[in-house]
Amino acid sequence: MTQEGLAAAAELDRPYITMMEAGKKQPSVSVFWRLAAGVQLSAVELAARVDEKLAALQAVARRAGKKAAPSRETSPRTSSSS
Repeated sequence: MTQEGLAAAAELDRPYITMMEAGKKQPSVSVFWRLAAGVQLSAVELAARVDEKLAALQAVARRAGKKAAPSRETSPRTSSSS
C-alpha cells in the first residue's frame, strides 16, 4: 500500500503518514485506530505487527552493534586528539 493509499483509507493527510514513517510524529490512539481500519486490521492486530517488526529491527541492530564493536576500536577515524 502506498502512503497515498493509506492516507486515503485512514482519512489522513499524506504528509502526516510520511512524518510518522520517518519517526517525526507518533499517532494518537484515535489515529492508530484509523490506521488499523485503513489497513483492514484490528488495532490489536496492527499493534502486534508493529511490535513484531520493532523486535526484529532491534535484534538486527543488536547483532550489527556486536559485530561492529571491534572495528570501531581499530577504525582510522578514531582519534585521541579530538
